[in-house]
Amino acid sequence: MKWIAVGRKQKMAKGASRTVARKPVVLDFRPVLKALFLFVGCPLIILGGIRLIGFSYDAVNVPVENVVVNGRLTYVDEKVVRGIVGVHAASGFLGVKLKEIKRNIENVPGVYRATVSRVWPADLILNIEEEIAVAIWNKHELVSDNGNLFSDTGAVDHSDLPELYGSKNKQKYVMVQYQIFSQIIRSSGLKVKQLEFSKTGAWRAKISNNIEVKLGKEPIVDKMQRFVALYEKSLSEKADQLLSVDLRYTNGVAVAWKRAG
Repeated sequence: MKWIAVGRKQKMAKGASRTVARKPVVLDFRPVLKALFLFVGCPLIILGGIRLIGFSYDAVNVPVENVVVNGRLTYVDEKVVRGIVGVHAASGFLGVKLKEIKRNIENVPGVYRATVSRVWPADLILNIEEEIAVAIWNKHELVSDNGNLFSDTGAVDHSDLPELYGSKNKQKYVMVQYQIFSQIIRSSGLKVKQLEFSKTGAWRAKISNNIEVKLGKEPIVDKMQRFVALYEKSLSEKADQLLSVDLRYTNGVAVAWKRAG
């Protein structure tokens, strides 16, 4: 926008014959208006946009109505899962943080894997995959094939699972040795029913027919292989009479038999 101010007549010098008008002065207020817009107008527009966005977000961020859990929960405490979802669901359908729910649920004992997703207009879908119990740990807990511990709820009969024993936090190490021993004796038609790792570092196993195998300390894999060779050569035909085999000796073994009658 331009404003024009017309100049006054100049005082004539003696002998002058005409008047000379001043050149019009043009006042350009555009820089002022631009600055005013930047410092006043833009913040107002941004503030209005934020309020509009906030209004729109609040309008669609409705409360979570349903939480659908896919997967039967045998070992996982459902109350714990509900508590985790409830805390996050307070943020609303759009505000809920799916990755945090997934991470928290996967930290619950007995959970192997979990996925969380939204379903319009206000539902959450949980897919929970539980650990698979492969052994009993110290009589009171269950252990998965990767060595994770979780509680036995009593919903499933685990009497056919092997029993593992050991100190606190040793379940993964014992599980690895159990898998190695099982592979070694499988060719002989035997199974590991119990495996114990004592506080002194000694190993003891109970296999098919309740035969006790005393392995002692390292090298336990070599000792188990020695047992298999001895069993297949001399002991298999009398396995039902065999009580224990002691491999803790350097240059021999001690075999104990069940008493007759």
